[in-house]
Amino acid sequence: MKSNPNLRKNYFNKINSKEKAYWLGFLYAEGYIETRNNLPFRLGIEISVDDEILLDRFIRMIGLKLSKKYYRTRDNTVGFKFADQLFISNLVKYGCVPRKSNIIELPKLENRELYLAFLLGFFDGDGKQGTSRIVTGSKKFLKQIKEKFNLNNKIYLKISRGTFIRGKEIKGKGYSMSLGAELFNEMLDNYEYSLLRKRVRFCLEEERIKRIREKAWRGGKEKKFIIEAGELEKMVWEMPISEIAKKYGVSDSIISKRCKQWDIKKPPRGYWVKIRSRNN
Repeated sequence: MKSNPNLRKNYFNKINSKEKAYWLGFLYAEGYIETRNNLPFRLGIEISVDDEILLDRFIRMIGLKLSKKYYRTRDNTVGFKFADQLFISNLVKYGCVPRKSNIIELPKLENRELYLAFLLGFFDGDGKQGTSRIVTGSKKFLKQIKEKFNLNNKIYLKISRGTFIRGKEIKGKGYSMSLGAELFNEMLDNYEYSLLRKRVRFCLEEERIKRIREKAWRGGKEKKFIIEAGELEKMVWEMPISEIAKKYGVSDSIISKRCKQWDIKKPPRGYWVKIRSRNN
């Protein structure tokens, strides 16, 4: 195509590198494919101007020019679009399909390293900075991630209101899930060229407990208690809340508040008495 003479049309023909897997994950989160006559026609991306450097890297990576970008000052976003049948057909082959928000599934990749890079790309698009939480409209996608990486973390229903995408207000439901500190750190170690502001490593449980115990209370004032939702959900069924609080050096009420905040179901009253009586 004359309008894109330098485009690497076969870039996604085979996902055989961590770099390609990362960008595939990013497009799962931030890319969209427009159709013409019900056929995939054009690829677009629109992200916050704060992350424009990521868009620039992708544009250069596939051989296009930065002059293709456009800005929406109302939404504080930057984006670009281009059409190429071969390039887009390769993306569709790997599951990046039109109107994909609620139907994406985990693509079939060759090894764990590629899956880790893919997840990191998706996180850079639809992950919350400072956490390991990702958000999507596809519950099946999150279930597949849980199965692939043997995670026990809970999937939460998330209702979005007042979100603007390409100038239009979008309302609807989605789902979120924490990937966990161990998996997230492995993702960072596996691929180093991700979005810098989101490359925040997490302390593993033993180190986190030590830090919280040292810093949770100072001068009679409570400091922020940091724990992953999936980790807390697992712990409330392994030990009483009083023991969790003691382990982290915080009060019982803080643990209870966090359970309420994340809609974590706790054992019913008398549960631990019955467990102890059985063990005795």
